[in-house]
Amino acid sequence: NGDGRQILTSSTALTVSGLTFHGGYSSTQGGAITATTVTATNSTFTGNRSGLGGAITATTVTATNSTFTDNSASFLGGAIYATTVTATNSTFTGNRTSLGGAISATTVTATNSTFTDNRSGVGGAIDADTATVTNSTFTGNSASVGGAILAITVIATSSNFNGNSGGAIDATTATVSDSRFIGNTSGDDGGAFRATTATVSNSTFIGNTADDDSGAIRAYAATVSNSTFTGNIAGDDGGAIFVDTTATVTNSTFTGNVATYGGAISAYTTTASSSTFTNNGADYGGAIYVSTTTTVTNSAFSSNSSTQEGGAILAETGTVASSRFTRNTSGTHGGAIFFYLPAQTDLSLMRRNTFSRNTAAAGGAISLGPCIVPSRSEAARVERANRFAGNRATEQRRTNNIERFDNGGCTGG
Repeated sequence: NGDGRQILTSSTALTVSGLTFHGGYSSTQGGAITATTVTATNSTFTGNRSGLGGAITATTVTATNSTFTDNSASFLGGAIYATTVTATNSTFTGNRTSLGGAISATTVTATNSTFTDNRSGVGGAIDADTATVTNSTFTGNSASVGGAILAITVIATSSNFNGNSGGAIDATTATVSDSRFIGNTSGDDGGAFRATTATVSNSTFIGNTADDDSGAIRAYAATVSNSTFTGNIAGDDGGAIFVDTTATVTNSTFTGNVATYGGAISAYTTTASSSTFTNNGADYGGAIYVSTTTTVTNSAFSSNSSTQEGGAILAETGTVASSRFTRNTSGTHGGAIFFYLPAQTDLSLMRRNTFSRNTAAAGGAISLGPCIVPSRSEAARVERANRFAGNRATEQRRTNNIERFDNGGCTGG
């Protein structure tokens, strides 16, 4: 028991095993331990306090089968402040500071570890240059930015992020595989995570929310494969994903995501292949909203809806092939697809699609225009190259399948 004093200090290395450190205090660093290298095994650190590293300050810390609870620091590393931290089979709960609620370090490697209810101004659980987490769980951590992890580079494998506030991850580069993000929230962008470059595979995103853009993933560029997005919500762009440049999505499923623009995805450009979009909703682009061009192949869109244009897809133009559009609805134009600046070359490649039982006020299946209105022969070519069945235009019935939308300008209507 530190009784308000630092417990151990060394100018070299310390190894502790099977010990409990409680109530240590230092006004500068390492409330319980300060050393060059600390190896802690089967040990417990509770209620220690310091300026830097509430429990431990060192150059290198290795923690195995250890527990850190309710430690606090004034500035950095509620539990640990170090250059390199390796945590294995360890638990961090209720630690507090300004930067890195549990750990602040240059490099953090966490394996089979649990981070719960840690809090910080930024980096609720971990603040690092590089954070590598494997088979670890982050629950209920909070920060204004990076509710669970704030880092330049994050590699998350087979890990769970549940109910973190401030987004789960904030990074420059995020590589996520075989992981689950459930019920994370952000008052800004990226309910699950925010990154400049995001690469995601074999992961699940459920019920994440953001007040602004992207209920799940907010990135400058994103590549997503073999992943599932369900019930994510954004106040503005991209219920599941919002990307400034190109979103590339393969073998993924989007269900029940909601936003103002792009119920599932909003991006500058989008490439979607072998993916499924179901029951997503938005004001514009029920499933996908794209500022420029979209490319869609071998994908299925069903029961997506928009109150305005593009029940499934809204874009300037795009190439859509070998895909199915079923029961999508739009409140105005394009029950399935609305291309307002359709390129002739893109229309020539719109083939082998099936449009069935889609509904809009005009253009039950497809609306083309008004910024460029294709010729009647071009529209007829699109109709011949695809299959249409049971689509319905409730107000302009002659456009049950395809509408050549010409309002004399370049605005919706």
